[in-house]
Amino acid sequence: MSGLMDKLKDLVRGRPADPAARLMREDANLSYEEAKELARHKDPAVRRILAARPDLRPEILYYLAEDPHPDVRRQIAANQATPLLVYPPTSRTA
Repeated sequence: MSGLMDKLKDLVRGRPADPAARLMREDANLSYEEAKELARHKDPAVRRILAARPDLRPEILYYLAEDPHPDVRRQIAANQATPLLVYPPTSRTA
């Protein structure tokens, strides 16, 4: 985990107004717009850290649940704030 944190610190160093830098602070309240921006961040490490936050709105969690990176999806699955995803029943052909 410290390697991930070091990577994220290197990513945001020198840009204190960057939402990714605010993500590093556990006590930081992210706005809805900041969370949306971070959910689309190019670095999966940023998206994974975002996915662990217990204060995300459900629509951000749903969006991250379909992330192409498996570590982000695993983090969403482990997040207690993630709403249950309801999948339609599998259709069967006769």
